[in-house]
Amino acid sequence: MCNFPTIALKISLLLLIPMNIAINIGELVFTRIRFKPNTNVFLLSINILACIIMLGFLTAGIYGTFRNRIKIIRTLMFSMVAFCLFRVVMWIVCGNLEVILSETITHVWFQINTAVSILCLIVTVMFCMRLHELSRQFLQGV
Repeated sequence: MCNFPTIALKISLLLLIPMNIAINIGELVFTRIRFKPNTNVFLLSINILACIIMLGFLTAGIYGTFRNRIKIIRTLMFSMVAFCLFRVVMWIVCGNLEVILSETITHVWFQINTAVSILCLIVTVMFCMRLHELSRQFLQGV
């Protein structure tokens, strides 16, 4: 199914997850510094809450990647799918509503965080597929 070696996927995921955590924290700090009182606080709060929840899943994902725990990797994968879908929808909605929403919510850090999250999601899916394939081969005795 997946042609990349397991160790290469593991190393790339162990490099991408901390990078994603750092960019996620950078976005939170940038959002807090550039907060404008005339923005939609509800959308901003939902965005911040999603980032904080994702930080928890990413931290658990580091442990799952180190220990090759497929259930933790699957949980990370599903949470990243939900997070990336949320980010893309938020980007479309905020970009089309008002200019001030586009400036305060979908700023450069938001866009970088979304791109790195999608990249991390792709590697997580590949690593999860690889671990699933290895576990099936182990159970079949091949």
